[in-house]
Amino acid sequence: MNVSVNKKTLLYYGNAVFFMAIPFIFFCLPTVAPLTDVGMKVVGVFLAALWGWITIGLIWPSIYVLCMLAFTGYFTNFSAICSSSFGNSTTVLLIFMLAFAGLINKSGVGKAISLWFVTRKIVNGRPWMFCFAFLFSVYILGSLTSGTPSVLLGWSLLTGICAAVGYQSQDALAKFLFFGVLVAGPLGMDLFPFKPVSVVALSVYANMTGLEIGYAQYIGCALLLDTLIMLGYLAFGKFILKIDIERLKGFDAQKLNAEEVLKLKFEQKMILILTAFLLIAFIVPSFLPKEWLFTVFFKQLGTTGTIMVVICVMAFLQLNGKPLCNFQEVARDGISWDAIMLTAAVLPITSALANNEATGFVAFITGLIGPIIEGKPPILFIMLFMVIAVAFTNFCTNAGTASSLSPIALAGAGIVGANPALLIIFVIKCCHMAYFTPAASPATALAIAQKEWISQKEMLIYGFAVVMIAFVVIVCVGFPIGNMIFSL
Repeated sequence: MNVSVNKKTLLYYGNAVFFMAIPFIFFCLPTVAPLTDVGMKVVGVFLAALWGWITIGLIWPSIYVLCMLAFTGYFTNFSAICSSSFGNSTTVLLIFMLAFAGLINKSGVGKAISLWFVTRKIVNGRPWMFCFAFLFSVYILGSLTSGTPSVLLGWSLLTGICAAVGYQSQDALAKFLFFGVLVAGPLGMDLFPFKPVSVVALSVYANMTGLEIGYAQYIGCALLLDTLIMLGYLAFGKFILKIDIERLKGFDAQKLNAEEVLKLKFEQKMILILTAFLLIAFIVPSFLPKEWLFTVFFKQLGTTGTIMVVICVMAFLQLNGKPLCNFQEVARDGISWDAIMLTAAVLPITSALANNEATGFVAFITGLIGPIIEGKPPILFIMLFMVIAVAFTNFCTNAGTASSLSPIALAGAGIVGANPALLIIFVIKCCHMAYFTPAASPATALAIAQKEWISQKEMLIYGFAVVMIAFVVIVCVGFPIGNMIFSL
């Protein structure tokens, strides 16, 4: 059998060999103080992971670096690595949350949620209010499912809106909302701390600092900033672009067949009820007295146990001879193995890096960047990593960017006195601002291909505007209010 090898294939294998060689190079190099011998090897594995995630992919590079960790001397054996990676409750949480998101998408509940927002009486005759309700519906859908499905559904709804009102795809409002969907869906992915990017970054935060961010605090901060960013985007359209939206004043959302979609079936109502219960169980115990049975029960279960219980109930409930949740189906459609493998690799690596006594990594980073950033205002340090996160996320995966930058950013936060909780939240937010290249995300690649809706030049203009708006919101609102929230 003849197998042709083209230049692209040769470059791939050449890069793969280089990636696999990085740990061995660091295994042989002399130790650079204050890194320990173990630390030198762990750093080699960490750098290999960064290179593999950025230039190759997430699955097999993650498996490879997990295997290489066994030879660093930090873990006693490979079973210990598995316990710290696939056996970690964070990885289990992500598996079940992704399956749950798949159920929301598959059941049609997501579309009903979106239509509910745009059919409220308060938006009738108020075009800009309608635009906000539309984008916010995509945002909520992104928070419950994932970025790309929410964007696709948002575009589908937008097509229906344009057809009903009489807008063409090349009209200014159509372009503006088309890109707005690309902003709102992925932005919703940072609303809850149990989505892939948030899980990765917050697990690094927990490993590096030994602290945890309360769900209520995280969600409150994220919701405030995301809402302001979307309002800022709408203000950009109204006052800077001066988009004409007069035709929306007479728009009747019922033309989208909303009445039929909003007539939820019994199983859809059950899924909505259990979704609401899940969010309450995640958030409310932090406000209730510690001795209450509800608090004790869900604190004991934790986030991972709670989602497993809800999935178990859904699988137990039978409707017309079928389970409310067919776990095999929703897991097959909803679980992203890229996210699982990345998380499984990040957890043991960052656990080792955070152990300064064993590896010396924190002391090494402090000595390396300390002279550069020492004495600088914390906000400048935070903004630097925000800029880096935006740049990185447009060329590699969002979760890969978060896992790459978080350990270095957190190691340097103490030098300038930056609030590590704020730093990690802002980095998470910037990891979702992937608007500029096809490599940024599947949704962005699809948007770039939809030239009948928006040109690449317009995408650059809109994307740059969103990033600037986000930075202004974070500096003017997020920084002062966040410092109050996370100092409580």
